Amino acid sequence: MCDDINHCQLSYDDEIQCDLPVCPKGCQCFGLVLRCNRCGLLFLPKYHKNTLALDLQHNLIKAENIDLHFYTKLAHLDLSQNLIKSLTIAGFQGLKNLILLDVSNNDIRALHGWIFNGLSNIRAIDITSNTLSNILRWAFQGLYHLPDLNLSHQILQHLQEYAFFGLGELLHLDLQSNSIAYLKQRVFSGLVSLTSITLSDNPICHVHVGTFLELSALLAVYVGSGSMCCFLAQDQTCVPLVEASHTQCGSLLGQSYLIFLFPSIASISLLGSGMGVLYQFYTRVSHRAHTPIQYILVHLCDILLAIPPLILYKYILLLP
Repeated sequence: MCDDINHCQLSYDDEIQCDLPVCPKGCQCFGLVLRCNRCGLLFLPKYHKNTLALDLQHNLIKAENIDLHFYTKLAHLDLSQNLIKSLTIAGFQGLKNLILLDVSNNDIRALHGWIFNGLSNIRAIDITSNTLSNILRWAFQGLYHLPDLNLSHQILQHLQEYAFFGLGELLHLDLQSNSIAYLKQRVFSGLVSLTSITLSDNPICHVHVGTFLELSALLAVYVGSGSMCCFLAQDQTCVPLVEASHTQCGSLLGQSYLIFLFPSIASISLLGSGMGVLYQFYTRVSHRAHTPIQYILVHLCDILLAIPPLILYKYILLLP
């Protein structure tokens, strides 16, 4: 009702829609919702400053042509299936009301630090079906209320420490079907609410022993094989998908003190062997029973006793 009286006390849409501009050519307009699918757009269309939703799927929009400062009330933004190769901090500045962001099916190759800063009300982000290979530290800083993050089926290789810092309310993280080979100690720092993480179908060959220790709320880790289960705490459930069975992680590395026990054994064994060789060398040489070379060869086996614990420790730190 265009009578200058706000009859809708919550949204005020009844008066706002009285001065709507002409719908952009090739687009569809539904009040404060603008849909421009398959329009061959190179730039963002200009509509009403109070637009709530922009659906711009299947266009030719590049990252450098994304300027959303005009749409300060935007709650839903769909930029899927465009020509976006990167995301910039400036591109999303001022969108404090944004709840849903879809940038799937583009060619985004890396996520740099602070690119989502200011999007504190985001509840869902779709980044699937891109070509992500690198996530830099602080990439998700500012997304305080995001509950789920799906980064599966990319070509991720490098996850820097603190890459997910800032996702304080994240519950589920999906990293399956990537090319991740290493998990650093603080790669998951800041994920204080995380309850599950999927790492299956990755060629992981090295996991730092402290990678999962900070994840106090973590309940389950879905992995490709049971070998990674040794890196979880006793109260974290490991699900090796290859065997399709649940494994409660109370095995070797579930007892954290064993991590330090094996190098200690190796060090003590090596030190003791060395002292034994020196002592016997001193006492026997003083009586000239054997030459120094003879005693070095005789007691070389003592030194070799220290090798098995060292090999075992290396095996623990490196996944097969």
